[in-house]
Amino acid sequence: MGAYAAMIADPCNSVLAPGIFGDQEGLLARVKSTYTNPGTNGQTCGYILWSPDYHSGPINAGSYNVGPANLFCFSNADPSYNPLNEPSAPFGSDQINTVWNGAATAASLQEPATDLLDAELVADARTISSCMKMTYTGPMFTAAGQYCVVEGLPLNSLLANKEVGDPTYSPSVNDLFRLATRSGRFGTDTREAVSRPHDNAHIFRDKTIAPIQVGDSGNSASTQTTIGETQQPVFYGFAWRGIPGDTAHPIVFDLIKALEWRPRPVSGLTHAPPRAINKTSMVQPAVAHLDKTYGPSWTDRLASSATGLASQLAKTAFTGIATTAARQMIGMAQAAPLAALTLL
Repeated sequence: MGAYAAMIADPCNSVLAPGIFGDQEGLLARVKSTYTNPGTNGQTCGYILWSPDYHSGPINAGSYNVGPANLFCFSNADPSYNPLNEPSAPFGSDQINTVWNGAATAASLQEPATDLLDAELVADARTISSCMKMTYTGPMFTAAGQYCVVEGLPLNSLLANKEVGDPTYSPSVNDLFRLATRSGRFGTDTREAVSRPHDNAHIFRDKTIAPIQVGDSGNSASTQTTIGETQQPVFYGFAWRGIPGDTAHPIVFDLIKALEWRPRPVSGLTHAPPRAINKTSMVQPAVAHLDKTYGPSWTDRLASSATGLASQLAKTAFTGIATTAARQMIGMAQAAPLAALTLL
């Protein structure tokens, strides 16, 4: 149980062990992607949302994206603005270089497993666990703004299918803040959100399968796919608002996913015959163990519990807020100024 709980709670560092779904049918791997919002041009708010059970990536059609997608980002100057979804501006049709500078709708991104499944030797994969890290890398003395952790956002809440010809609008940044139960102020700490496994996580999927089909810009709006409507996956990630728009305030996002993948017959790899390791899936028992031991908050944490003396002292200096750890460290610094200066 401990190994499987660790895989779910710590997708970045845990040892990958077979059998979390009860059986083993493929090979284990860990993949990662990094995206940076430069935080310029007055874009003071935005979000990044991911449904990690899928492995799709949109098709670059030149000036816009189209096709299956499960990872979306958005940036704007108005936190109450709803990204559009209509034939002239399909949800997810913008590209990252466009949306970070402000756009009418959201952008779709390639998710961490897209390149792996693009390889000729990979047939499909299923997700074991995933996490998303958010790091503010701008100057601390001008740091401002608020973030929230978005958890369990249903597909219908992100993009609901409506009658043909009736435009749909996805939630605004303010809408996401109203739904979120955990929020905080931007600072020097890296924040990490961990996904809770979905009931359909055990299903192998190839790169063509996604919850949302991004529409062809100028011709059709984006819609939920048939599989998306049936399975109703959830999204998670971060939203932010109140970032100063006069200077650059970059935010870096690291997306990590652990998965089990199966090779194509033409790859030349020997296909591992399925073998039962556990009588049933260990996903729900592992999640129940995490909830009972750590509470629901295990899905949202600091990436490192030890932020260091320099970080604590800087926070106190620039915000005037001294935590217990900071006060202790300041006392140590006063007692041994030379050692403190060496650490800084």
